[in-house]
Amino acid sequence: MLSAEQLKARDGKLTASRVACLMQGDAEKILNLWRELTGDPSFVPDDLSGVWPVRLGEATEDLNLHWYERRTGRTATRRGEVVVHPVHTYAACTLDGFDAVIGAVIECKCVGGFEARDKVIDRYQPQVQWQMAVTQTTKAVLSIIEGGKEPVLEEIGYDAAYCKELWTRAAAFMLCVQTLRPPVALAPVVAPVRPPKSTTWRRATPGPRMPRCEGAWTWNHRHSRWARCDD
Repeated sequence: MLSAEQLKARDGKLTASRVACLMQGDAEKILNLWRELTGDPSFVPDDLSGVWPVRLGEATEDLNLHWYERRTGRTATRRGEVVVHPVHTYAACTLDGFDAVIGAVIECKCVGGFEARDKVIDRYQPQVQWQMAVTQTTKAVLSIIEGGKEPVLEEIGYDAAYCKELWTRAAAFMLCVQTLRPPVALAPVVAPVRPPKSTTWRRATPGPRMPRCEGAWTWNHRHSRWARCDD
Protein backbone atom coordinates (compact mmCIF):
# COMPACT_ATOMS: atom_id res chain seq x y z
CA MET A 1 0.00 0.00 0.00
CA LEU A 2 1.44 3.39 -1.02
CA SER A 3 1.98 5.96 1.70
CA ALA A 4 0.60 9.50 1.57
CA GLU A 5 4.14 10.75 0.84
CA GLN A 6 4.54 8.33 -2.07
CA LEU A 7 1.13 9.24 -3.49
CA LYS A 8 2.05 12.92 -3.37
CA ALA A 9 5.36 12.29 -5.18
CA ARG A 10 3.55 10.26 -7.86
CA ASP A 11 0.72 12.75 -8.36
CA GLY A 12 0.37 13.79 -12.00
CA LYS A 13 3.23 11.52 -13.08
CA LEU A 14 3.22 8.73 -15.62
CA THR A 15 4.44 5.90 -13.41
CA ALA A 16 5.66 2.40 -14.21
CA SER A 17 2.48 0.68 -13.06
CA ARG A 18 0.45 2.89 -15.41
CA VAL A 19 2.32 2.58 -18.73
CA ALA A 20 1.41 -1.00 -19.65
CA CYS A 21 -1.84 0.06 -21.34
CA LEU A 22 0.11 2.30 -23.74
CA MET A 23 2.11 -0.67 -25.05
CA GLN A 24 -0.77 -3.14 -24.89
CA GLY A 25 -3.06 -0.82 -26.82
CA ASP A 26 -5.84 -1.12 -24.25
CA ALA A 27 -8.10 1.76 -25.38
CA GLU A 28 -10.37 1.67 -22.32
CA LYS A 29 -7.48 1.77 -19.85
CA ILE A 30 -5.67 4.47 -21.83
CA LEU A 31 -8.76 6.66 -21.77
CA ASN A 32 -9.26 6.04 -18.05
CA LEU A 33 -5.61 6.95 -17.39
CA TRP A 34 -6.11 10.16 -19.37
CA ARG A 35 -9.16 10.95 -17.26
CA GLU A 36 -7.16 10.35 -14.09
CA LEU A 37 -4.27 12.63 -15.07
CA THR A 38 -6.53 15.39 -16.38
CA GLY A 39 -8.74 15.34 -13.30
CA ASP A 40 -11.80 14.37 -15.35
CA PRO A 41 -14.79 13.85 -13.01
CA SER A 42 -15.75 10.69 -14.91
CA PHE A 43 -12.51 8.97 -13.87
CA VAL A 44 -13.17 5.67 -12.09
CA PRO A 45 -10.18 4.39 -10.07
CA ASP A 46 -9.42 0.68 -10.15
CA ASP A 47 -10.52 -1.00 -6.96
CA LEU A 48 -7.73 -3.44 -6.15
CA SER A 49 -8.83 -4.04 -2.57
CA GLY A 50 -10.49 -7.31 -3.57
CA VAL A 51 -7.80 -8.55 -5.98
CA TRP A 52 -6.10 -11.36 -4.09
CA PRO A 53 -2.76 -11.50 -6.01
CA VAL A 54 -2.33 -7.74 -5.53
CA ARG A 55 -3.06 -7.87 -1.80
CA LEU A 56 -0.87 -10.95 -1.38
CA GLY A 57 1.92 -9.17 -3.24
CA GLU A 58 1.66 -6.25 -0.83
CA ALA A 59 1.71 -8.56 2.17
CA THR A 60 4.71 -10.55 0.96
CA GLU A 61 6.85 -7.76 -0.55
CA ASP A 62 9.14 -7.40 2.48
CA LEU A 63 9.60 -11.17 2.69
CA ASN A 64 10.23 -11.31 -1.05
CA LEU A 65 13.01 -8.71 -0.75
CA HIS A 66 14.42 -10.44 2.33
CA TRP A 67 14.56 -13.69 0.35
CA TYR A 68 16.29 -11.86 -2.51
CA GLU A 69 18.98 -10.69 -0.11
CA ARG A 70 19.29 -14.17 1.41
CA ARG A 71 19.70 -15.86 -1.98
CA THR A 72 22.02 -13.33 -3.61
CA GLY A 73 23.98 -12.08 -0.61
CA ARG A 74 23.31 -8.52 -1.83
CA THR A 75 21.30 -5.76 -0.14
CA ALA A 76 18.01 -4.53 -1.60
CA THR A 77 18.21 -0.75 -1.16
CA ARG A 78 16.01 2.24 -2.09
CA ARG A 79 12.84 0.48 -0.94
CA GLY A 80 9.74 2.48 -1.75
CA GLU A 81 11.72 5.33 -3.33
CA VAL A 82 9.81 7.38 -5.91
CA VAL A 83 12.24 8.21 -8.72
CA VAL A 84 11.56 11.00 -11.24
CA HIS A 85 13.42 11.12 -14.55
CA PRO A 86 15.95 14.01 -14.51
CA VAL A 87 14.84 15.35 -17.92
CA HIS A 88 11.32 14.05 -18.57
CA THR A 89 9.86 15.06 -15.23
CA TYR A 90 6.44 13.59 -16.03
CA ALA A 91 8.05 10.13 -15.90
CA ALA A 92 8.37 8.39 -12.54
CA CYS A 93 8.51 5.00 -10.90
CA THR A 94 8.25 3.62 -7.38
CA LEU A 95 10.95 1.08 -6.58
CA ASP A 96 10.32 -2.10 -4.64
CA GLY A 97 14.08 -2.28 -4.26
CA PHE A 98 17.40 -1.74 -6.00
CA ASP A 99 20.51 -3.91 -6.23
CA ALA A 100 23.40 -1.45 -6.30
CA VAL A 101 26.00 -4.18 -6.79
CA ILE A 102 24.71 -5.19 -10.22
CA GLY A 103 22.89 -1.90 -10.92
CA ALA A 104 19.44 -3.44 -11.21
CA VAL A 105 15.90 -2.46 -10.31
CA ILE A 106 14.17 -5.14 -8.21
CA GLU A 107 10.47 -5.65 -8.88
CA CYS A 108 8.49 -8.05 -6.68
CA LYS A 109 5.53 -9.93 -8.12
CA CYS A 110 3.12 -12.50 -6.77
CA VAL A 111 1.15 -14.62 -9.25
CA GLY A 112 -1.07 -17.68 -9.05
CA GLY A 113 1.44 -20.00 -10.69
CA PHE A 114 -1.03 -21.38 -13.24
CA GLU A 115 0.35 -19.65 -16.33
CA ALA A 116 3.67 -19.90 -18.17
CA ARG A 117 6.39 -17.78 -16.62
CA ASP A 118 7.27 -16.22 -19.98
CA LYS A 119 3.69 -14.94 -20.23
CA VAL A 120 4.01 -13.38 -16.77
CA ILE A 121 7.30 -11.73 -17.72
CA ASP A 122 5.84 -10.36 -20.96
CA ARG A 123 2.97 -8.83 -19.00
CA TYR A 124 5.36 -6.89 -16.78
CA GLN A 125 7.83 -5.86 -19.49
CA PRO A 126 6.33 -2.36 -19.94
CA GLN A 127 6.63 -1.73 -16.20
CA VAL A 128 10.22 -2.90 -15.77
CA GLN A 129 11.40 -1.30 -19.02
CA TRP A 130 9.92 2.00 -17.81
CA GLN A 131 11.62 1.56 -14.44
CA MET A 132 14.97 1.06 -16.16
CA ALA A 133 14.36 4.08 -18.39
CA VAL A 134 13.45 6.34 -15.47
CA THR A 135 16.33 5.17 -13.26
CA GLN A 136 18.70 5.15 -16.26
CA THR A 137 19.83 1.59 -15.64
CA THR A 138 20.09 -1.33 -18.05
CA LYS A 139 19.07 -4.19 -15.81
CA ALA A 140 16.07 -5.30 -13.77
CA VAL A 141 15.28 -8.39 -11.74
CA LEU A 142 11.76 -9.74 -11.36
CA SER A 143 11.41 -11.67 -8.10
CA ILE A 144 8.30 -13.74 -8.73
CA ILE A 145 6.35 -15.74 -6.17
CA GLU A 146 4.37 -18.39 -8.07
CA GLY A 147 1.59 -19.66 -5.83
CA GLY A 148 3.25 -20.65 -2.56
CA LYS A 149 6.64 -21.43 -4.09
CA GLU A 150 9.95 -19.83 -3.25
CA PRO A 151 10.53 -16.70 -5.39
CA VAL A 152 12.27 -17.18 -8.73
CA LEU A 153 14.59 -14.47 -10.04
CA GLU A 154 14.33 -13.45 -13.69
CA GLU A 155 16.82 -10.90 -15.02
CA ILE A 156 15.48 -8.49 -17.65
CA GLY A 157 17.71 -6.41 -19.90
CA TYR A 158 17.00 -2.91 -21.18
CA ASP A 159 15.59 -3.03 -24.72
CA ALA A 160 16.44 0.20 -26.54
CA ALA A 161 14.00 -0.28 -29.44
CA TYR A 162 11.12 -1.18 -27.15
CA CYS A 163 11.85 1.76 -24.83
CA LYS A 164 12.10 4.16 -27.76
CA GLU A 165 8.53 3.23 -28.71
CA LEU A 166 7.50 3.43 -25.06
CA TRP A 167 8.94 6.96 -24.74
CA THR A 168 7.25 7.99 -28.01
CA ARG A 169 3.87 6.79 -26.81
CA ALA A 170 4.35 8.27 -23.36
CA ALA A 171 5.27 11.70 -24.75
CA ALA A 172 2.28 11.67 -27.13
CA PHE A 173 -0.03 10.62 -24.31
CA MET A 174 1.23 13.33 -21.96
CA LEU A 175 0.72 15.91 -24.71
CA CYS A 176 -2.91 14.77 -24.81
CA VAL A 177 -3.05 15.26 -21.03
CA GLN A 178 -1.59 18.77 -21.25
CA THR A 179 -3.88 19.84 -24.09
CA LEU A 180 -6.94 18.04 -22.66
CA ARG A 181 -7.30 16.21 -25.96
CA PRO A 182 -8.49 12.58 -25.64
CA PRO A 183 -5.83 10.06 -26.74
CA VAL A 184 -6.17 8.05 -29.92
CA ALA A 185 -6.28 4.27 -30.14
CA LEU A 186 -2.91 2.51 -30.27
CA ALA A 187 -1.87 -0.83 -31.72
CA PRO A 188 -0.34 -3.29 -29.24
CA VAL A 189 3.43 -3.73 -29.19
CA VAL A 190 4.95 -7.17 -28.71
CA ALA A 191 7.12 -7.52 -25.61
CA PRO A 192 10.90 -7.72 -26.14
CA VAL A 193 12.21 -11.10 -27.26
CA ARG A 194 14.04 -12.98 -24.50
CA PRO A 195 16.58 -15.73 -25.17
CA PRO A 196 15.72 -19.32 -24.27
CA LYS A 197 17.04 -20.73 -21.03
CA SER A 198 20.64 -21.82 -21.49
CA THR A 199 23.86 -21.88 -19.53
CA THR A 200 25.47 -19.54 -22.06
CA TRP A 201 24.10 -17.35 -24.82
CA ARG A 202 25.19 -14.43 -26.97
CA ARG A 203 23.22 -12.06 -29.12
CA ALA A 204 25.98 -11.14 -31.56
CA THR A 205 26.55 -13.38 -34.59
CA PRO A 206 29.91 -15.16 -34.23
CA GLY A 207 32.58 -13.74 -36.52
CA PRO A 208 36.22 -14.51 -37.30
CA ARG A 209 37.32 -13.42 -33.83
CA MET A 210 34.30 -14.86 -32.03
CA PRO A 211 34.31 -18.65 -32.40
CA ARG A 212 31.04 -20.46 -32.06
CA CYS A 213 30.30 -21.76 -28.59
CA GLU A 214 28.63 -25.15 -28.80
CA GLY A 215 25.25 -25.14 -27.11
CA ALA A 216 25.09 -21.32 -26.86
CA TRP A 217 22.22 -19.27 -28.31
CA THR A 218 22.37 -16.52 -30.92
CA TRP A 219 19.64 -14.30 -32.41
CA ASN A 220 18.93 -15.24 -36.04
CA HIS A 221 17.80 -11.96 -37.65
CA ARG A 222 16.84 -13.64 -40.93
CA HIS A 223 14.33 -15.98 -39.30
CA SER A 224 13.55 -13.76 -36.26
CA ARG A 225 14.20 -16.48 -33.74
CA TRP A 226 16.78 -17.70 -31.25
CA ALA A 227 18.91 -20.64 -32.42
CA ARG A 228 21.77 -22.66 -31.05
CA CYS A 229 25.19 -21.80 -32.44
CA ASP A 230 25.57 -25.42 -33.51
CA ASP A 231 22.21 -25.54 -35.39
